[in-house]
Amino acid sequence: MGKKNEAVETVVDWDSLGYDGVSMTTKVDVTARIQRIYWRTLETKDDRLNSSSSLRVSMIQNGKILDREKRMSLCCLAQGKRNVCCEVQLCQDTLLNRTDWHEVLYQEGGVLYLSKLRLVEHKYRKRARQLFSLIDSLKTTRSGKQQSCFVFKFDEQTTVQRVSEDKMSDYPIYSSPQSLNNFNLDIGKHRVCFCGQLLHFKFTKDKYYNTKHVRLWLSGNISHDCAESGAEPTISVIQVCYSSGRTMEWNESTLLSGQLLSMQDLVFDKGKPTVLSADIFSKIQVIIPHSSQPDHDHVSRDLHEIWRRTMTRTMTDEEYSTLKCLPVAVLPDLNENCQEDGLVMCEGTISDVDHENAFCWYSCCRCTSEDISEVSSSKSQYHCNACALDFTSPTTNIHLEIYLTSRSVSISKVKVKLLQKTTKNLLSGSEKTERETYNVNSVLNKHLGPLHCYIAERAEDKNLKISFELEELDSSSWNK
Repeated sequence: MGKKNEAVETVVDWDSLGYDGVSMTTKVDVTARIQRIYWRTLETKDDRLNSSSSLRVSMIQNGKILDREKRMSLCCLAQGKRNVCCEVQLCQDTLLNRTDWHEVLYQEGGVLYLSKLRLVEHKYRKRARQLFSLIDSLKTTRSGKQQSCFVFKFDEQTTVQRVSEDKMSDYPIYSSPQSLNNFNLDIGKHRVCFCGQLLHFKFTKDKYYNTKHVRLWLSGNISHDCAESGAEPTISVIQVCYSSGRTMEWNESTLLSGQLLSMQDLVFDKGKPTVLSADIFSKIQVIIPHSSQPDHDHVSRDLHEIWRRTMTRTMTDEEYSTLKCLPVAVLPDLNENCQEDGLVMCEGTISDVDHENAFCWYSCCRCTSEDISEVSSSKSQYHCNACALDFTSPTTNIHLEIYLTSRSVSISKVKVKLLQKTTKNLLSGSEKTERETYNVNSVLNKHLGPLHCYIAERAEDKNLKISFELEELDSSSWNK
């Protein structure tokens, strides 16, 4: 009997190929410059479905019951000699179980040789508009727009190494993100960069589309050079939208007021010049001085740490100090022309209190956790379930919303939700009742402000009187 034909692995060079004639079983060698690094959420099929009946599988799929696991993948957009781009995906298992990619993929701009990549997808412009808007932003000169893009996967057979500096000139130069003030504003949409100080952030969820959104308000100079001085600081509202299915993402613990952020590849739309939007190809990085850079000599086996490293940008101490010292843009005073989602200054006399929404609660005096319980058989009256502290005097927190008189005749009502420290200062002279509560009416007729506030709601009645609901912002960490 003759031997069965053994499958022969085919390895081809990406730069020598057109877009036709490549099968999904072909292994491809790619030599290209890494233009961008970003994270994607990729779905992996649940193997448990394979043992199910075809009818059950159909019912699950038609009912949109998600039996797919969503996992993070680090991706790089690579540009070859012919100015054509491809995407290389490093799945979660590769990130955690291999170490040869760490050094070469943390920084953009290098030229890499990646051997035996596995072809997994062929994307076309009509079905991947965001990806191709990023590709278009990299091209300084081109005869025509790239219409399709190969997607390769870094698998167990793939190897990676840097290309020597004497051969790097054969490849397109690194296309650094373009600043907002360095291109023609008549262009409908364009990708830009922006650096600034975080003043405020707000998370919302869309349950219908299962997405999570965050809006960021930053103050800074809209310039390619983040440390450039001499221009007046401006407020820009940055909208960032991403899927809540990701295993890691920006949240209330990773974003802090007063942080310096670098925003890369944001989408500028001339129809909304003060609002920049971000997609999965945009990068938000916390800026730190070089002297504070953590030690990354060890190889990380933790996906969250890998993500944090890619979301951190270092500057020289001088550049960082220059950016940090930029004054925060002056917020406008509250007036009838102010709109929702704006940041304003507010000042006035307290005319009333929202008694229905006034309440207080206890928290741990050490870690501020609200997860505390009363202990009857102990010298201490309370126990913190978060830090295990036993204590007798908890911290009293007070929720207080007040009404301010306004100088404008067009504004009928201004309601402000106060921060804890402002509330405690207002009540510092009032006496507690027997039930350890405060007489909130003691704040009436007191002058308050100026306060930095966020406009949560704006309404107008039939008499054209305008009312506002504001939330006080903690500006203690801002550079003022």
